[in-house]
Amino acid sequence: MTKNFDNYFFKAVHQAKIEDLKERYAEKGFEEENGIIGTNGNEYFDLLLHHKKNDKIVAFQVMLTPISKSESAKIEQAKNVAKKKGYEFRLVAIVRPPLPKIEIDWLKEKFWAYLRDNVPDSIADKAPHVLIENLEIVLVSIEIIENEAKVQAEGSIDVNLQYDSDQEEDGELFPFTTELRLNLTEQSIIEATKIKIDDSMFY
Repeated sequence: MTKNFDNYFFKAVHQAKIEDLKERYAEKGFEEENGIIGTNGNEYFDLLLHHKKNDKIVAFQVMLTPISKSESAKIEQAKNVAKKKGYEFRLVAIVRPPLPKIEIDWLKEKFWAYLRDNVPDSIADKAPHVLIENLEIVLVSIEIIENEAKVQAEGSIDVNLQYDSDQEEDGELFPFTTELRLNLTEQSIIEATKIKIDDSMFY
């Protein structure tokens, strides 16, 4: 079944449970069967296991709790299909685990330095003199391939704006989102793309 997961972590948890079911039922003489394709192009079941000696097929649907209304509707649809086909239907519910905290300890300093050298236009246009005072950054997702990582991040940029040399500086906080490509070996930023600054509260 094709599922939209919040991130790769939940997808991995879901797939791990399917592999666990395969292993446990293989010990009882079950083998994997191909899924039944529905009219919407999605498989009705996450896993079909066939005990050829007893000619018994067990259909599984694996869900992370809490189960939404749309997922409940899919469960009922799968139950009906299993009943018509003579399958034994089993719903496996997994308690949704808390997301692990993702951290790269050197990223804040490197991205702060990057922003000081490459002030986004939507901030630079706010005043003649702009100083990036600080920032907070939280990693939303990370994909690692060998020594490189692609991350999605969000946070806030603490900025001082000075309109004239003899005026006091105004402090502003701008939320942002971005995508970064990192070299993990050299602990450096290869590329920063899609830096989106939320200046909706700036007047």
